[in-house]
Amino acid sequence: MVPRDFLRLAQQLSGGGAASVRTAISRAYYAAHHTGVEVLEGMGFAIPRNPQGHNEVLTLLNRSRDPDIQRTGNELRELYGKRIRADYRFNKLDVENPKTAAALVAQADKLMLILEACRSDPRRQAVKASIEPAST
Repeated sequence: MVPRDFLRLAQQLSGGGAASVRTAISRAYYAAHHTGVEVLEGMGFAIPRNPQGHNEVLTLLNRSRDPDIQRTGNELRELYGKRIRADYRFNKLDVENPKTAAALVAQADKLMLILEACRSDPRRQAVKASIEPAST
């Protein structure tokens, strides 16, 4: 399985009822998150395989001095918040709107494309260097 499998499922579910739409938002987030994990691990960063892994991906992306990667980190953080609302906040009905879900799935796809572009050099090396702490 690859992260894009989650994105394809999110696309299929985004036009359904409340449970499907909420699940689409969750799967869209996880598709983008796991793409971030794969890319960052490919650069040599250690990502915990526990709940702290979510924050580590966001921290590393936001630490980048590359504006596209920083923006990706910020948007992934917002998508994470929507995922929390979809999975745990049943009184928040905004995440039951199929148009909202479709927009968030499209956003996840965009984030994944940006991250996937960092898998090969020279972009990979430049982004890695922009994340690593400056040597003293």
